[in-house]
Amino acid sequence: HRSDVVFGFAEVKHKQLLPATPSNEHGLGVRRSSVTDKSQSEDTAEDDDLTVDAIVAISEEALVLYVKALAILAKAIDLAGSWWGQRNHGEIIGESTSPRDTTKSSAPPIGNRMNNVVQWARNRFNECLEKSEFVGRKLVDAQKQLPLDNPGHPSNHPSASTSSTSVGTSAENINLTSGVTAEKLMYDRAVEMSRAAAVNELVGEDLAGCELNYNTATKLLEAVLESDDEPLSRRSNGTKKDRKPDDEVINGMETEDRQSVVKLIEGTKIRLAALKKKIAMQREHQASKRTSITNVVPSRTTTKASPVQTPLIATTPLK
Repeated sequence: HRSDVVFGFAEVKHKQLLPATPSNEHGLGVRRSSVTDKSQSEDTAEDDDLTVDAIVAISEEALVLYVKALAILAKAIDLAGSWWGQRNHGEIIGESTSPRDTTKSSAPPIGNRMNNVVQWARNRFNECLEKSEFVGRKLVDAQKQLPLDNPGHPSNHPSASTSSTSVGTSAENINLTSGVTAEKLMYDRAVEMSRAAAVNELVGEDLAGCELNYNTATKLLEAVLESDDEPLSRRSNGTKKDRKPDDEVINGMETEDRQSVVKLIEGTKIRLAALKKKIAMQREHQASKRTSITNVVPSRTTTKASPVQTPLIATTPLK
């Protein structure tokens, strides 16, 4: 879930770098006239063209988000591999029944569910990798078009060995001159979604969308706290010996920043729980309304049926 919301955020940036698809507003792609097409194409070009600086900024944001999603997916696959290893050795955590007994229940076996998760994670990992390479090439091409005196131009980049803001790809190291981080982007996006949901909830508009925004913001903030270089054993054991020191900087965030993120997650979850109760109460109220209406309908039909039968009886002697 955490990797999915980060991937969705990266997709928003990725689509901004793609050319706009032509629209067939006139039906079946039939062209009206060359003059109309020329004016429309010029307007579209003016609206869709991005400056070199904008391409560099959007590409850097998309790249760091894709890399963050790749890191979370890699940890998910690693965790699933550890689970399979424990399962093969008969050390399944959290299961009170044997694998044979799980096949008799109505729910699908947990092994099949884990297999589906691993397959999905691998497919998404490959998709992230492919799109991150595309965004990286887009970024390098845009950086070459910058003025020579611009800090983002490749001639002004520090060497890969001394640069601390570079992203490694299969082809080369890509330098990020703006200093953008995935954690900062995700945090700002989560705060924005939470505020928008709070405003809509206050006026009672689109409560379903508010629930989705609260959920997405929570997962984004949880992904912010995901350490890219944290070993799997620390997450599995959870002992004080394996935990990182409280004063250690993780993903560029100090302890105070991480604590503020944790408090924001807790507050968002509280608002989400209250919103779910409100939605449940509204559904119960609507269901009771429908029930009361259906109970009144039969009495109305009986009162309307009596006048209809009277003229039929009166017309019988005419035959």
